[in-house]
Amino acid sequence: MRRMRSIAVCGLVMMAVMCAGASAWAGTYSYVPDPADLNNLDHWKYCSWGVDLTNIPAGETITSATLYFDSIDNWLGPTENYLYIHLLDDPQLGFVEWSDTDNDHYDNWTGAGPLVATYIDSAYGVENLQYDLGSLGLLDTFKTYAANGTAGFGLDPDCHYWNEGARFNVTTRTSDVPEPSSIVLILTGGIPALGMALRRRRMRGAS
Repeated sequence: MRRMRSIAVCGLVMMAVMCAGASAWAGTYSYVPDPADLNNLDHWKYCSWGVDLTNIPAGETITSATLYFDSIDNWLGPTENYLYIHLLDDPQLGFVEWSDTDNDHYDNWTGAGPLVATYIDSAYGVENLQYDLGSLGLLDTFKTYAANGTAGFGLDPDCHYWNEGARFNVTTRTSDVPEPSSIVLILTGGIPALGMALRRRRMRGAS
């Protein structure tokens, strides 16, 4: 009897975990600018990248958001040349560029949105950059921006930053699914009743 009860408990727990895993996590949405390398972040330009987030369904909650740059490099190597990156609310969609004639290490996006990073090329050769908005304390701000369907980034390269592409990944989960522990508690609440039913059936068989 105890063995049957243990098997039943294990089965329900496994079912709960599988159901939670299948339904709670909705997926990852990946966004890439056009051009993917943001025109190689030209020394004499500053730009914005507006992301259309309306493809994320209303019933999904954003759990993480990460900005990536692949194989980025400043030909001067480790110098005091900066790439300023800001999180923006409701920028123009797509890639937009403006002339940066002064280009004197001034951040053209100052005051336009919270600073994500001030990148300085730390070594000769290419690097891969990753900026997790959650780790930077900016996820709640991004979620507020994203609620209106648009968010993005303002970038001001005060040198030339060649790269092989940027991308922005947003991970979500459905907001109406209980935590796995809650599902297990609900399901295992039925174990005593299951045990009683099995005991009665066994007694009837014996009689």
